Amino acid sequence: MRNSLKILVVLCFILIVSCKKDDPGISVHGGLTRIDYSVNNPMEMPNIVFEFNNVQNLEGNTLFSIDLTANESSNSLSLMIMLEDQFGHRNDIDPMILSEEEIVKDNTLHTYTFDLTDHLGSTTSNSDEIDLNRISKVLIFINAGLEGKVAEGSFWLDKVEFQAAS
Repeated sequence: MRNSLKILVVLCFILIVSCKKDDPGISVHGGLTRIDYSVNNPMEMPNIVFEFNNVQNLEGNTLFSIDLTANESSNSLSLMIMLEDQFGHRNDIDPMILSEEEIVKDNTLHTYTFDLTDHLGSTTSNSDEIDLNRISKVLIFINAGLEGKVAEGSFWLDKVEFQAAS
């Protein structure tokens, strides 16, 4: 049996996504969490933050996966995913990216997996890498940064998970 750390989206996130004033931006149905997004300025780096109650040791659990559902209402959706250690260092040199072309928009749950060992570089860490023994947050940026687009729509998150590499 593989060792894994699962984060149920419903239980542990703070939303920092620009949402419509009359829409709270989040709804839960059948274990999935709906994220409504309205990105007017991608340079503001709109994001969802999963903050752990306790610092997590991810050493040996370097396969990161995220389950999400998107459809044609997921207009111009792209995601950039970063980890943050307890010292505030993020893997910002080569974050995990799900481009608009990679996200399947067929209203079906899909799992996207990354090997963290290829994505540890940090511009703010003295060791040039985040500390996998002391991870405190997962950040999911929606249509953020220079490559981001002005867009609005919605998608559904189920979970993020860390597993041991096989």
